[in-house]
Amino acid sequence: MFASPDHRPCHVHPVAASLLFADADASAALDRMVAAHEALTGVPLVEGDPERLIFQTVAYEIARADVVVGDAASRGLLQYATGGALDAVAFLYGVERLDGETDDALRVRARATLATLGAAG
Repeated sequence: MFASPDHRPCHVHPVAASLLFADADASAALDRMVAAHEALTGVPLVEGDPERLIFQTVAYEIARADVVVGDAASRGLLQYATGGALDAVAFLYGVERLDGETDDALRVRARATLATLGAAG
């Protein structure tokens, strides 16, 4: 068992967890791109350089895409899914939401079923 960034236990392989819960940090991506450019060209990029402005835009889009992909991936995990996505994940274990059942209650029932399936073999 592993911990997610919010420190909840998570039954995800550490490599998968690093992809699912990647930091969407545009400044880190920008720093990497600027450093690579400077290493390749030998020319430092200062604020306002056109290349740096392009890198800032690309870094922002990369960070935004990381968030979207991480959110989409986590919706497929029992622990993080909510609403209709949780219904779909629970259904994979043969569990359907009861009338008026909360996400937390459905998650508990799905986990119990999962534990039963795991114990059976």
